[in-house]
Amino acid sequence: MHFGLHAAEGALLFVLRKTRTALLIDGIEKMTSMTRLQALPLSFCHEERRWYRGLTALDQTVVPVVHPDGFLSPEELALLDAALLEADHSAAEALEGTNPAQ
Repeated sequence: MHFGLHAAEGALLFVLRKTRTALLIDGIEKMTSMTRLQALPLSFCHEERRWYRGLTALDQTVVPVVHPDGFLSPEELALLDAALLEADHSAAEALEGTNPAQ
């Protein structure tokens, strides 16, 4: 659960470049370049300040800008890294077991 929302089945995977973050999304309404980032108002407090980088305006609409590092904590990333390393190790061992040269 991220941003206080329960996981929903998404149709698309949106990968944020130069990060270790990807999002399951239903669709993309609009994409554009952001020209200005405003600081978060004080009404954004606690975890919200980690989730968002700031606010921007697009066509007279204020939009929160996600902070990619707000999705997983360093501890959660370390757990994922360890799981990937273990999976890679197990896959390598399985391949060695099927090598006919042995």
